[in-house]
Amino acid sequence: MTNELISQVSQDDELEDVFYGQIVFIGARWFVIIGAMFLTLWHAESVKAVKVNLAPLAFLIAANFFLHARYLMDLPANATLLKLASALDLVIITLIVLFLNPGGLTGINNPFFVFYYPVVLAFSLVFTRQRTIVYTAAAILMYAAVCLLRAPGIHLNGDEELFGIRMVTLLGTALLGTMYWRIQRARRAAAGALSI
Repeated sequence: MTNELISQVSQDDELEDVFYGQIVFIGARWFVIIGAMFLTLWHAESVKAVKVNLAPLAFLIAANFFLHARYLMDLPANATLLKLASALDLVIITLIVLFLNPGGLTGINNPFFVFYYPVVLAFSLVFTRQRTIVYTAAAILMYAAVCLLRAPGIHLNGDEELFGIRMVTLLGTALLGTMYWRIQRARRAAAGALSI
């Protein structure tokens, strides 16, 4: 009986994390959208370039409107939908880093890599450490592929150090998010125990 009760409490906690955490996902996506629009307009050389550069953001905007509308209508997203949206985030951000080249900055020099941070943080604030590590590893691998395959590549002139720092800080962001998640869950459990 005790194991069943613990399992039920754990499932309830996970559902609560997803329910309250979806607003974190929505906010992180709006941050990415607004930031990418700002950087695109800042580095715009022509109206045509703005149109081309904002095209990948259209998918992210549509997905975020869908999730935001569901949240406002009290039809919360489930864990599967949030995981799919998070995977879409990684794909879209990787496409942004790959194809949006403000001022001709490509590969490791592209400033849009910063958009991996809010989505990794949002994911880590909602899901378990194991899932967060897998998600962060996927983000790191996708970014590494862009840096290695897109000119100028990674050369032994300080690029490898810059790349390493970005990977460590991305992993650190994920681990700090999961630490906060665990602290909040322990506080909720302690508050629940006191109220009984």
